[in-house]
Amino acid sequence: TNFDVTQNEFVKTAYQNRKWAFVSDFARVKALYDNGGFYLDTDMEVKNTLNDFIHHRAVCGFEIKGIPYSAFWGVEKGHILAAKMKDYYLNNIYNEEPNTAIFSRLLVDDFGADANKDQYQELNEGVVLYPSTFFSLDLPINYVTHHFSGSWHPRWPEEQNTSKDLLNVVVILNLLF
Repeated sequence: TNFDVTQNEFVKTAYQNRKWAFVSDFARVKALYDNGGFYLDTDMEVKNTLNDFIHHRAVCGFEIKGIPYSAFWGVEKGHILAAKMKDYYLNNIYNEEPNTAIFSRLLVDDFGADANKDQYQELNEGVVLYPSTFFSLDLPINYVTHHFSGSWHPRWPEEQNTSKDLLNVVVILNLLF
């Protein structure tokens, strides 16, 4: 009742198909564009203050090498990153492409990210991309841990999420070698 699900065709179709994750994809982009702030997926655990990042015009991080992602990101009100994400939903017909893929593509194509370098990068338009050790991995010292519950995915197993454990091992090994 507090969000107009008929404001564009993409979100209207997602809502009609009961695809709540895709409805929320647009809602988050619109909220960030209109108000600025930080967005975190509901399966993320904040471990340290996000005040260390409020000086950036836009901030996001890697999930792993090759995947700069949208489970955590923040922008100032009206920032072009949020505008471009919003434009995607306003100008495309409904499809079930995960927002992470759309976000990653934008970061690479429009803002100059190198998706193969899981490291700190200063991109165009004041976008700053942090390595996965900041906002993704379950490490003793980081800012945010992404638990990757995957509840939006229809084939996600109900049992213990071993994919997250495997992801942490792979990234930690890559950092060591």
